[in-house]
Amino acid sequence: TGKTSVARIIARCVNQLPPEADIARELDIIEIDAASNRGIDEIRALRDKLATAPSALPYKVFIIDEVHMLTREAFNALLKTLEEPPPHVIFVLATTEVHKLPDTIISRTQRHDFRLITDTDLASALEAVAKKETIAIDPEAIQLIAAQAQGGFRDALSLLDQLASRGDAITAAVVAQTAGIGDISRIQGLVEAIISHDATLALQHLEGLLRSGADPTILTEYLVAQFRSQFLAAKDEQASKLFAILRTLSRAASEQRSANIPSLPLELALWELANPVATTPVTPPDSQATPPATSQ
Repeated sequence: TGKTSVARIIARCVNQLPPEADIARELDIIEIDAASNRGIDEIRALRDKLATAPSALPYKVFIIDEVHMLTREAFNALLKTLEEPPPHVIFVLATTEVHKLPDTIISRTQRHDFRLITDTDLASALEAVAKKETIAIDPEAIQLIAAQAQGGFRDALSLLDQLASRGDAITAAVVAQTAGIGDISRIQGLVEAIISHDATLALQHLEGLLRSGADPTILTEYLVAQFRSQFLAAKDEQASKLFAILRTLSRAASEQRSANIPSLPLELALWELANPVATTPVTPPDSQATPPATSQ
């Protein structure tokens, strides 16, 4: 959702760099990937750089990405610096797992929590980008890209860029095919078959989608998102029906992560939805019952 991008914007702003400046060339803006530089030796080397004044800019800015990957010893070495940083040094720590940071580190920083971007905001941003870049795209395609990005602006832009490179007008059908969802018309048929409990037709649509290049995992996620939207807006009996569908598809999505055949959990889910198995309670044998009489 833009943690590293915002860190770079902060580095640019505190140093009053113009928009056209390439911060990758600035020696006073240092980016460190804690996933591959996580030990105490790397932090000690970083501390050695703090004493020297910036070479050209007002501030030295250290951006530590995925900071939660640092070892305990590295955090302890960093802590002293965070307690008494030189006046010309600014640290920006970025992480996806803030709960892994020691409280002593968090208490010495300003904390800003980033959240997933809503589909509405994503669609508006994509529309603005498409207009500025003169990309021909249908409104339905923009909505589908926003939904597929699942709150990540970078993923949305990457998909839009990939689609724009084709040079043709971008439709919802093109987005679905490129994203691994498959033929959008077949998906609608699959949804209707699920609702009508038609297992044969549902499996036929699924086979057609897989043959056309749909990714079974992405397709299942798409179906879950579609039925979730309907479930949240439904009432009473319809909600109960959608709840059963959503629960079964969600279980299939979970099982696909470890399945040898990724399409199998979805195929079984479609059959289960069309043929709900009636469960009859089993009465255990009565241990106190009188034993049958035996002949003498």
